[in-house]
Amino acid sequence: MTGRPRPPELEVLERIIPVGQAQTHGGWSLTCIAVEVYEDGFKVNFRAHHPTECPAITMLSLAVSDNRGGRYRPWIGGGNGIPSATGHEWRMAYNCNPHPDPSAEKLQIEVGAVHSMKDDGSPRLAVDKAYPGPWIFTAAL
Repeated sequence: MTGRPRPPELEVLERIIPVGQAQTHGGWSLTCIAVEVYEDGFKVNFRAHHPTECPAITMLSLAVSDNRGGRYRPWIGGGNGIPSATGHEWRMAYNCNPHPDPSAEKLQIEVGAVHSMKDDGSPRLAVDKAYPGPWIFTAAL
């Protein structure tokens, strides 16, 4: 019997892959900082910055694939936001599974949009505003 998909636990770290790539679209600067590979999946770490927009909750529309056609499911893994001297900054992490294919050479990490979220009282947050990308990053495996 298969149940609902579950996010990876990410307890046993195998390696950290520095990415360090930044792109800007529509005033939003996104940096893919690193990919942490664990026994049961991986975590993608981001920095987002905007000079004027200041959503209380910021989320990314994320798709991750590899050069062999594998696709990986992203789960929100945490984040925070703070004002900075040059605008507003957020740090976000997305946990992905399954573990990267051992025969794959690279991951493609595509952010389709940055979403400003709002709490409208329902069990899930609602998208208040979407800022389209794409921002596309590559991580060598």
